[in-house]
Amino acid sequence: MDVAAASQQGIPVFHTPARNAQAVAELFIGNVIAFMRHTIPSTKWLAEKNWEGESFSAYLNFKGNELAGKTVGFVGFGAVPQKIANMIKHFPCFIQYYDPFVAAESVGYKQLALEEIFEQSDIVSIHLPVNDQTKGMISSDLLKRMKKEAIFVNTARAVVVDNASLLELLKNNQIRGAILDVFDQEPPSEQDYELIQLPNVLATPHIAGASYEV
Repeated sequence: MDVAAASQQGIPVFHTPARNAQAVAELFIGNVIAFMRHTIPSTKWLAEKNWEGESFSAYLNFKGNELAGKTVGFVGFGAVPQKIANMIKHFPCFIQYYDPFVAAESVGYKQLALEEIFEQSDIVSIHLPVNDQTKGMISSDLLKRMKKEAIFVNTARAVVVDNASLLELLKNNQIRGAILDVFDQEPPSEQDYELIQLPNVLATPHIAGASYEV
């Protein structure tokens, strides 16, 4: 950005790093909990008047998992994932990350190799910028390393992930599910919708940073 030229024309230039970190962090936590506790399908079930017979049935049918005690692995550990980590550590969650540009001693969390993040995390969350090195970085090989009960979260950019491989993993129930806020095409293509409409996917329309406060 040529700030001098902009200034000559009376054009203000703002630098707002991490401006939406709080918004993204809150939606991450909200969506992960909603997914793990089956909030959306249970709300739909209730609204459709399916609660009949045994009063205890909903408790059994929609029993989920707590975020507390889970290991969360971040791929990319800039302002947004650090904000999330500093919030969920109090649940408590165990935090680990991959980012060659962030030293472990500077953030106080466990730094691992990229492959280890996928192999050892209950939740894998992507926080990568788009550049020549990151396009397609989350490959089929990495995705297949995830635990069967693991959850994949992407609130960064779709282009960094091999989404065709993610689709196959989800269709075959090789991982528990995915929480997605970004897609290869926006508005989504038919292939994107195939991913979005899977029963083990919670998808939002690129709104992680969309708060009035931001």
